[in-house]
Order: sequence, then C-alpha cells, then structure tokens
Amino acid sequence: MFLEKPIIAINFKTYKESLGDNALEIAKAIEEINPHLKAKCLPVVVPQTVDIRLIAKETTIPVFAQHGEAFDYGKNTGYTTIKSLKNAGVTGMLINHSEHKLALNKIEETIIAAKKEDLYSICCVDTIDQARAVACFSPTYIALEPPELIGTDVSIAQKDPEIIEKVVKKIKFIQPNAHVLIGAGIKTRKDVEICIENGASGVLLASGVTKAKDIPTVLFDFFGR
Repeated sequence: MFLEKPIIAINFKTYKESLGDNALEIAKAIEEINPHLKAKCLPVVVPQTVDIRLIAKETTIPVFAQHGEAFDYGKNTGYTTIKSLKNAGVTGMLINHSEHKLALNKIEETIIAAKKEDLYSICCVDTIDQARAVACFSPTYIALEPPELIGTDVSIAQKDPEIIEKVVKKIKFIQPNAHVLIGAGIKTRKDVEICIENGASGVLLASGVTKAKDIPTVLFDFFGR
C-alpha cells in the first residue's frame, strides 16, 4: 500500500486535542470518512507514544511513532526502543523532526534500525543540504519542512510552489528512489495537490488537522474524495 499512492502523515505532536480518547477519535474519524482507505492519498497518523498501542489495536490506520531509539532489548530505562514500538503496532517511524533533532550519525542509526524491523521511515530535514545528506541513508521518505513556515498559515505550496519541484529533483539526483514529503503550513487539500503536482509523494502536517475547529470537515476535505 505504501509507495503506491501519496501519503498524508498527521503528526499529533503533544497537543491536548490529539491525546488519548481524542487521538483515537481522530483516527476513527478517518476510517469513518474513508473506511477502506480508498482515497487518492493514504492517511498515516503519528500519535504520542502512550497512544500507539490503542490506536493500532482499535483502527486500521497506519501508525507511525514520533521517535524511537535504535537500542536492542536490555538496560535502557526511560527510553522507548524501536523494537518495543514495533511490538506496540507501529508501521513506521518519524525521524529527526524539527522538535526532536538528531546528529547525523544518530539519524543513520535510527534509519538502519527501522529497516531491520521492517518499518517505514520519514526522515525530516529543514534544508536541501541536510536532505542530500540523509538521502544517502535511503529512508522511505524525506520530509522537507522549512522552519520559518512550521506552525504558520503559510504553506510552501502557497509561498513558492516551484521550489517543491526543484527540491524533489535535487534530492532524487542523490537518491533516485527517494520519496519526498513536504511539510510546514500545510492546511488544505489544495496545498496537498500542489505538492503532488510538483513531484512530492505526499505531505506531513499537524495543527491543520489536530487543532482544527471542525476536525471531521477538515478530514473529509483531505480524505473524503
């Protein structure tokens, strides 16, 4: 199912609006709108770690973790390992988000560990140079999020759609099989369409869904047709 169609990855962050029962409600709303995941874009939810097992058990929505450690089983008190996340039901990993940055060697270790567990990976970057660097590690997706647009109402699709095509070409020059996601400020179906039209394999968003006043309406816009 992955890589066959664009994805819309929804990062729940640590918002109150997307915690616990609220998180499950969002995931179930996606299923209700699109019960067989037949929309043009595949939904992916990225909940808080405490909610992963619940959502994975109660829904069929692909669940990604927000972060995980590339440790083996053992003495790792206080850490959440990729192995334990796989056991909890995740399909993939978010890596190096702007709110949880990693050193380049840690990014590589995490991508390798995810692959060993047969998990997909979304590696976040905020510059073209960083995208080129992580492309060498072959994550499933590379998500470009310009930091100045994160959490705003201005998406890169609105501000400079042509840069999306340029970004995709530059990344694919390093890794021809790379799948590129666009993030930061994505709020509407039109934003998604512009990104895909310019070569992206989907988008990464957060508050556009989780903090929306009418979440079902927003979800229907993204997944209901």
